[in-house]
Amino acid sequence: MNILIVEDDATIAATTAQALVDAGNEAMVASTLDEAREKAGSGAWDAIVLDLMLPDGDGADLLHELRERGDTVPVLVLSARQSVEDRVRHLESGSDDYLTKPFAISELLARLAALRRRSAGRPMSLTHSGLMLDLVHRKAYRDGCEMDLKGREFALLLLLMENAGTVVTRNMIVKRVWGYDFMPGSNIIDVQICQLREKTERNGAPRVIHTMRGVGYVFGLADAVA
Repeated sequence: MNILIVEDDATIAATTAQALVDAGNEAMVASTLDEAREKAGSGAWDAIVLDLMLPDGDGADLLHELRERGDTVPVLVLSARQSVEDRVRHLESGSDDYLTKPFAISELLARLAALRRRSAGRPMSLTHSGLMLDLVHRKAYRDGCEMDLKGREFALLLLLMENAGTVVTRNMIVKRVWGYDFMPGSNIIDVQICQLREKTERNGAPRVIHTMRGVGYVFGLADAVA
């Protein structure tokens, strides 16, 4: 595995990197948020080990940015915050695992191995009702024509297609697509749904995102969700 370690504690970073290399992986360290942003965007990572408390900002910002642009690289969050609320919040915001400090290197290696097994089982693409999502390159197509989707638009469409034929509630959308970035009372979900409909219905293509008033949304052709 090619792993990016985002950690400002030099001892922890060096120990973790050496353990990963000894286990047959490749590892690179970023000690600041700015450096992590640069390296995260310039490499093909199999996983990111992300400390939250960095000298120039919150590591959670990097996690939000990755998910917002549709990057599904597995992220294991490291933090001294041990409350259940903290763990749940970060898992709901897009992290794949959460490990509290201090931690045993053996546990870190085991968790990264588990992330690798889970990611290896993920499909390369998703197809339904004339739409195809390329999950590797984060591209979306309708009847063979590429649609220009932003990060959260892609994440929202993916959620709907993964649950095709069943109701996706607004609460599910908030947790999966926005996490704790969501502003209560905002109409951003309605705006994103409207934008997705415009992009998926171009050139007279039939509607595939249907409103279940007061409940949520259903993905599929009209005769399949009626």
